[in-house]
Amino acid sequence: TVVGGTKLERFLRGFQEGVFQEEVGEFVKTHASEFAVACPDGSCPLIWQNRHQEYKELFEQQLEAILWFQNSNKDQFLGLCAAMQQACEGLPDDAVLPDIFPEDPQQPG
Repeated sequence: TVVGGTKLERFLRGFQEGVFQEEVGEFVKTHASEFAVACPDGSCPLIWQNRHQEYKELFEQQLEAILWFQNSNKDQFLGLCAAMQQACEGLPDDAVLPDIFPEDPQQPG
């Protein structure tokens, strides 16, 4: 993979691990029928907003766990995401991600 062997790989694996995928699958299985019919006027029922918030919370909890295992915190992670976004500006979609902190032992991962 493009991120294979990078610090990002361990982060992404945290979202691919079995228990988390099972939780997401169960959430989808439980609530998919609530999204089966769109409102004719284009509006969104309040329950959709509530389910979206619950879905986001699953990912937020997993993110916190991943960061904890990597001895990092959310502020540091978001800072690294901003640095990566800046480093990638203008790159084509299929570009290899740049290593924004090569050989820096102070960085997580």
